[in-house]
Amino acid sequence: MALTAFDTDPKRKWREMVASGVQRECNACEAVKPLTEFYIGDVMCKPCRLADKLRRRLEDPAGHRAIRRAYYAANIERERARGRKFSRTPAGRAIQRRAYRKHRESNLARGRAWYAANRNHALAVAREWKRRNPDNTRWHTRLRRARRLQVAGSHSEREWRALRRRFQGRCAYCGIRPGLHRDHVLPLSRGGSDYASNLLPACQYCNSSKHDKLLAYWRYRRNGAAHLEAHIRARPKAPLP
Repeated sequence: MALTAFDTDPKRKWREMVASGVQRECNACEAVKPLTEFYIGDVMCKPCRLADKLRRRLEDPAGHRAIRRAYYAANIERERARGRKFSRTPAGRAIQRRAYRKHRESNLARGRAWYAANRNHALAVAREWKRRNPDNTRWHTRLRRARRLQVAGSHSEREWRALRRRFQGRCAYCGIRPGLHRDHVLPLSRGGSDYASNLLPACQYCNSSKHDKLLAYWRYRRNGAAHLEAHIRARPKAPLP
C-alpha cells in the first residue's frame, strides 16, 4: 500500500497503513522498517532523513539559512505559534535558559544600547503598562524589594486573596477603610519574612503610619498609653495556676 496523488487525506491514509502494520524499505540505508520510523510520505527513515538534513546544512550553511528564512517569512504566523507552544514545554524552557546564560552579556549590552537610544519611548511604554496593570506593578515592586533586602519566604496571590477575605476586605487595624496594601507585621527591614503568616491587609493610611515600626510600638504611639492600658484591661484574664 502506497500513497498516491489521488489520496484526498494523506494523513488519514498514512494512519491506516501504520495501524495495519505496513513496512517500508528506506532508500538510504535500505533497511526495512515499520512506518512509525518514517515521516508521512517520506522515502527515507527518520534517522537517515535527519542525517541528510545535517549533511546538506553543513555543505551549504548560507543556502540553508536562506531556505529557512524564506520558509519562515512564508509561514510566519504558523512558525510563531509553534515557537510559543514549544517555549512553554520543559525542553523549550531549558533551551531558553541555556541560550540566556550563553549570551547573557551580549543581550544585556544590546538592551542597554537600545534603551539609551530609545529612552523616552521605553519610559512611555513602561508607564502605560503600569497604568494598565496596577496589581502586577505592585507585585513586581514587592518582589524587587524582597530580593534587595534578602528576606526569607514568599507568598502567592491566592494566599493574599484568602487573607483579605478573612478580614472581609477591610483594614486589619482600623476595620473601616479597604485593606488593599500588604503590611508586614514584623517589617522586612527588621528581619521579617514575606510569608503570608507575616502579612495583614491594611489601608493606605495605617500602612503608611506604621511604616517600619513594630506593631506594639506603633499602637502605643498612635493611641497613647491610656488606650493601651484599656486594651490590656479589656482582655479576658486566665486564673493563675
